[in-house]
Amino acid sequence: MGRNLSLLALLPPIDDQALTDEERAQARQRRDALKARAAAERAWTRKKESDRLRREEVGHVIDEQVKAADDKVRELRTLDEQLRNDQRLAELWRLRREGWPLAQAMAEVERRFPQMPADGAAQDDDRG
Repeated sequence: MGRNLSLLALLPPIDDQALTDEERAQARQRRDALKARAAAERAWTRKKESDRLRREEVGHVIDEQVKAADDKVRELRTLDEQLRNDQRLAELWRLRREGWPLAQAMAEVERRFPQMPADGAAQDDDRG
């Protein structure tokens, strides 16, 4: 097709007085076909760029979602580790499995493992 296009460039312009009406009509058709092809190529280029940008945007959204999921999994693993190392919770579960009522099991856990004062309370005690 490239070779034919170069040959089309050698054809006389539409307004050449030596052309017949039929040749002018053919020249108009060629010109319109070239314009249509150029417009189609521009549209195709815009579509490809739009698709590329859309893929890039989707990639960013997916990356953000993956990061958020990773952060959540990391947080849940940290909480899981804290729960596994919580002696008070382990003792409560052991007592409940033995059949202790909840209120009695909680009171027993409080008796065996008194809670440490909160950071704010510890600081207040140190000041005064």
